Amino acid sequence: MDIAYTQQFSVAQTPLARLLPILRQYQGDRKKLRGALASAFFKHTKSPEKIAGNTLIALHSHGIIDEKAVLTSFGKTLIALAPDKAQLEIARNILLNLGGFQVVETLREMKLGGHKLSLSALTDEMKKRGLKVSSNSSDLSGICGWLQSAGVLKGWDVVNDKYSEIMGTATKTIDALKDLSVSQVGFLRAMLALNIQEFTNYIAVVKHAEALYPGQVTYNWKMLDKDILQPLEKAQLVEVQRAAKSTDGARGGKPAEVKPTETFEKEVASPILESLFRNAGLKDLRMIRSIPLASLVADLKQNADLGKKGLALEVLAIRMCQLLDLEFMGWRETDDALSAGGEVDGMMHSARLVYSRWQIQCKATDKITYEMMAKEYGVSAVSLASVILIVSTGKMTPSAVKYRAHITQKTPINLIVIDGAALEEIVANPAAIGGILEAQARDAMKLKEQLITLQNKTTN
Repeated sequence: MDIAYTQQFSVAQTPLARLLPILRQYQGDRKKLRGALASAFFKHTKSPEKIAGNTLIALHSHGIIDEKAVLTSFGKTLIALAPDKAQLEIARNILLNLGGFQVVETLREMKLGGHKLSLSALTDEMKKRGLKVSSNSSDLSGICGWLQSAGVLKGWDVVNDKYSEIMGTATKTIDALKDLSVSQVGFLRAMLALNIQEFTNYIAVVKHAEALYPGQVTYNWKMLDKDILQPLEKAQLVEVQRAAKSTDGARGGKPAEVKPTETFEKEVASPILESLFRNAGLKDLRMIRSIPLASLVADLKQNADLGKKGLALEVLAIRMCQLLDLEFMGWRETDDALSAGGEVDGMMHSARLVYSRWQIQCKATDKITYEMMAKEYGVSAVSLASVILIVSTGKMTPSAVKYRAHITQKTPINLIVIDGAALEEIVANPAAIGGILEAQARDAMKLKEQLITLQNKTTN
C-alpha cells in the first residue's frame, strides 16, 4: 500500500479554519481554487501557485476533491463540519482508507519491541514491511501530523483510547485482526456482504468470498475448519455450530454453520460499513441491514404507499452494493458533472484487481424497456461508469434484450440486469448474485468473441 500524497496539506500549512471556507467558495474551479490556496497559504514562498498545486494533488489523494477540483461526498461532509470535527474525520479517513492503520500498527509494534521511535526509524521499518513510503518521508510526516492533531498519536506514541474511539474498534480486536490471513479476511468480508445474522452454512460464505475476490483469496477445501473457522472462532469473530458426533465418534454429514459474534458486529462490521458507505450520507446502517430482502421486494411490488416504495428502492440499491462489496461514491446523484442533469440512484466503485465504476438504477416497473437502457447508457458517458447495473422487479422487453446485447458486444460498457426472476432468486439465496453476474459475464464474453470472429471473416 502507498502512503497517500500529503505534501502541502497539513495542520500547520493549511489550517482547516481557513481551508474549509476556501474549498466551499472555489470548489469546481481548479484555477481559482489554486489561486486562492496560493494567496492564503503560500504567498511568501518563491512559487505560490506551484506549491498550491501540490495541495490540490494532496486534496485529491485524500478523496476531498476529484480531478476537476469538485468536492467529493467526503469533501462536502468536511465543509459542513466545524474545523475540530473535520479534523477528526480526516484522521478517520486516513486510518481506514489511506494507510494510517498500517502506520499506527507499525508504531505500536516498534514500541513493544523496544525500538527507538522517530520519523526516520518509522520510515525504515515500514519499508522493511513492504509498504511504499516516499524517499524524503514528507507524505508519512504529513499523515502522522494529522493523526497527532486528532490525538491518535502523542509524539510517536499511540494513544490507544483515542485510536480505538476513531477506529470504532477496541485495540484488542485490532490485535486479533492483524494476525488474520487474506483468506480469513475475505471470509469475514463475504459474511458481511451476505448480511449474515443467523447460523448459515459456511460453504456458502466461502463460495461467495471466491466469487467476490477471484485471484485474491484461495481456500484449501480440505482444511477449511482448521485454516478458517478455528482461527476466526478463537479471535471471537464468528460462532461455529458443528454437526453433533454420532455414537461411534464420527460427525454427521451436515456442514458446520457460522454467524457473526457481537464483537464482530460492533467492532468490525460497523467500522467497515461506515468506511464503505460514509460518502453516501447513510447513517442508520443497522436499520438498513435488518430489513429482509423479501420485505423490500414486497414493498416494491405494492403501489398503495409510494413513500414505502421509494424507501425500498433506496435500501435495495444499498443492499445490492453490500452483496457485491462495492464502495459508495454517492447517492441519488443529480450533479450536472456526474449525471448530465438527470438522476443516478447510486454510484459505486471498486479497486479489486482492476478499477471499475458502477452506475446503478432501480426500476420498480413491470418492464425493463429499450428507452430505460438507452438513457442509462447515455448518462454513463458523463458519469464515466464502466458498469451499468439495472435492478428491477420487471422483465426485459424483446427490444431491451437486443439493445443490451448490442451494447455489450460493441462497447466496453458492461450492462448488467437483475430482473424480477433474478431478484427473487437472490432473495431466497443472497450468494446467488455471484452466479447470476458470472453468467452475464460469460454471455458478454461470447458476444464479443462472436463480433471478433465476424470481423475476421469480413477482413479475410
